[in-house]
This record gives sequence, C-alpha cells and structure tokens, in this order.
Amino acid sequence: MKTNIYLIIQFMDNSAYLNFLGCNWKCKGCVRLRGWESHLSPSDVENLNKIYLESDKPKLRQNLKDVVKILKDNDAEKLYLGGHEPTTDPNIMKILKGLKDEGFWIKLVTNGSLLDETIVDLADEITLSIKALDDEIHKTYTGVSNKKTLENFDKFCQAEKIEIESIYIPGLVECGEILKIAEYIAKYNKNLRYRVDGYLSYSGYGQNATEEEVETCFNDVKKILPKAYTFASRWGRKTGNKINYAKCLYPKIN
Repeated sequence: MKTNIYLIIQFMDNSAYLNFLGCNWKCKGCVRLRGWESHLSPSDVENLNKIYLESDKPKLRQNLKDVVKILKDNDAEKLYLGGHEPTTDPNIMKILKGLKDEGFWIKLVTNGSLLDETIVDLADEITLSIKALDDEIHKTYTGVSNKKTLENFDKFCQAEKIEIESIYIPGLVECGEILKIAEYIAKYNKNLRYRVDGYLSYSGYGQNATEEEVETCFNDVKKILPKAYTFASRWGRKTGNKINYAKCLYPKIN
C-alpha cells in the first residue's frame, strides 16, 4: 500500500517522526517551505537538497511495509505522524490501523480539519493545531477558514488523548490571540494540554518570536490552562550547549 510518507527521522529516545507529503492548507510560515525537517542538522538538510530535488519528493513516497521495516530495523516503538498534513493521505486510516497492528504507539500531529471518529479512535494521542481563533487572522496565515478545525475541536475535545498547539507569531498571532485561544479551550476542558511554541521563520515569512515574548505570554496562559507547556527549542534537543539533532532514516544520505 502506497503512502504519502517521504521522510522518516529518529530522535535520541528512538521515537520516529513520519513526514507526510501534501496539505490542504497553505501556511505562509510552514517549516517545509524551505528544507526538509527542522529537527535535522543543517548539514543533513544541505545534503538532502543536493541529492533530491523538490520534484523528487513525490517519488520518495514509501509503501507501508517498507516503512514498517525501516522502523523495526531501527527499534522504533513510538511514532509521530506529521509533516505537511497526514490526514490528507487517502490511505490514512489503513496506515493507522496497519501501524497499530504492528504494535506501534502513535501520536498524530494535525491541523484537525479532516479528523473523524475512526482516526481519533486509532491514534493514541493527537496534537490539534489552532493557528488562530479569529477567522480573518487564520485565513491570512493559512489561506483557509478555521471553521472545520474548531468544529472538530468542539467534537473531540473531551477525549483525553487530545492536546492543542498554537504558534506565537510576531505581528500576527501575538499574546492577545493566544490568550483568546486559551480561554476558548478552557470553556470546554480546562484540563487539556496546550502547547505554545515560538515562531521561527524557516520559510522567510515574518520574524522569529523571542524567548522573552513566548515566556511572558506562556506565564499568562498557565493561569488559564494549568497543563499548558512550551518547547524551549524547535531545533533538536539540547544537552548543555550541544544540540542533539535527529537522524535521517529515510531517504538515505550518502
């Protein structure tokens, strides 16, 4: 069975990230508008760009059995399904079921617009991205309305496996909008986890969020949603001054 999986990386804890090609949104700041994956080292990204053209990415899409073999050969047990938008893969339900049948734990990272009961049931955890509560801001950044995402949040927010993610984007989605999202979430379920990350302009759109901006806003978010959290770095995982980048399992880098 052919999938839209074109890139597989692995973190220090052996968890793996399956990157899917294709999306139903057009986010101006998508991390995949330039490069391959923000958790890979700059040298790996440079080598991938030398070996594979942008037009090669569709040709890299793997069969599910080959994906499973790569994962098992590298002792991966915990999987993150993301990239562009995994739910646009026409075989996403078969992929989820196939991976579950192989014993993998699955976290789905999604914009939430195409979620349904079957997908929610098959995933162990789901990160649903609310880019903005204000529909005009959402359209400015993504090119589409937030209507379906909010409808599906309303529908599935009581599931313990759901968490929400937003990105602090200077000049567009700043603390006022982040706090509105937090208040919106709290109306439904104050115990939901809410991840607030700072924007990094991989795509060249806008400017980076500063740690001070994110931290100040995050402190206010915690007063509304006690289980809110944030990532200090989107580039690998830091040990002291060293950044531990992910390893590229597929495609091979020579």
